[in-house]
Amino acid sequence: MSSKLIRKMKQIERDAVLMIMEEASKANISRLVYMSGYEMREQLLRDLKIPEFGEIKIEIEGKITQSYFNWTILGDAPAFEMFFAFLNKGRMTVPGGGLNAFPTISPEDVGEITAQIVMRDDLNGKRIKLTGPKAYSFPEVAKLISDISGKRIKHMTIPLFLINIVSFLLLPFAPFVRYLYKSLKMLNNFPSDLAKNVPEDHKLLRELFDYEPVTLEMEINRRIKENTL
Repeated sequence: MSSKLIRKMKQIERDAVLMIMEEASKANISRLVYMSGYEMREQLLRDLKIPEFGEIKIEIEGKITQSYFNWTILGDAPAFEMFFAFLNKGRMTVPGGGLNAFPTISPEDVGEITAQIVMRDDLNGKRIKLTGPKAYSFPEVAKLISDISGKRIKHMTIPLFLINIVSFLLLPFAPFVRYLYKSLKMLNNFPSDLAKNVPEDHKLLRELFDYEPVTLEMEINRRIKENTL
């Protein structure tokens, strides 16, 4: 997510993908697996006034579903790293507070599930959500880390509008901050019905694929043992 790459996001996430699809079709390659966002709700993005945050993935998903590929779309939840990125010296300082629960998943699980999906041809026309077993809010994770580590983690809130102002000021020099603001706005307004369905989405993964999921508790314990928490 460097400034250079963000400026080329359309070329990387849209143009390159469409080109790959075109070349795959010419080469008579039929299997296509596409990694997208957990669930792309166009109306929600419009309501939050960040339609560009998901417009590329929405466009690509539309083209895939209308194609002749044997396609599977993966709705990938954020990685566990999302929580630890805001943790520093016993404080979890989150713009907007992060009070809404949202799905997360370990990178290891994403890799294992995706590897199995690529090798299968019986998942044509399916959109599968990749998530861990439970949706968490930032305050819940702060408490969970406190309980497991025995060290108090204080959850703190920074007004999200401050990040908005800073992101505009830094846009010419550091567009990542603007991207971060949009991500945080989405997380702070994550739909409760999607969070409520996370256990069922995870249950489906366990039924479809052979893997042992890495839980957030396991990730916290790993970081404690490695002294990286």
